[in-house]
Amino acid sequence: MRGDGMATTWHVLDNRLTHDDLPEPLTALMGEPYPPFWWYVSNGRLINDSLPSPVLVGAFRDCGQLKTAAIPERVKNIGSHAFAGTALKKVRVASDCNYSQTSFPADCVVERYQEVQNG
Repeated sequence: MRGDGMATTWHVLDNRLTHDDLPEPLTALMGEPYPPFWWYVSNGRLINDSLPSPVLVGAFRDCGQLKTAAIPERVKNIGSHAFAGTALKKVRVASDCNYSQTSFPADCVVERYQEVQNG
């Protein structure tokens, strides 16, 4: 909020966070490394290094004792950190199941049901 009680509308312009009340053009653009507590845009995201990192959520994330998991063929999507931090070494998912590289531990082998049946 501004001092007059009116809201300020912020927007990204040339990878800079700005608003209509800021003088343009700015005399100098600041590059990395940014000072603590400054907001900046990186890869289209608004960043402030003084804020804590976002908590990575996953259904079984950091269940370090989890060594096996039976993932039914009807499961079509697995979250980006669903099994990260587990002890899984090998899992099998449906041929049309979507998952990311971070869904499972880095050393976990992911097989598709169809590949296992044909192989």
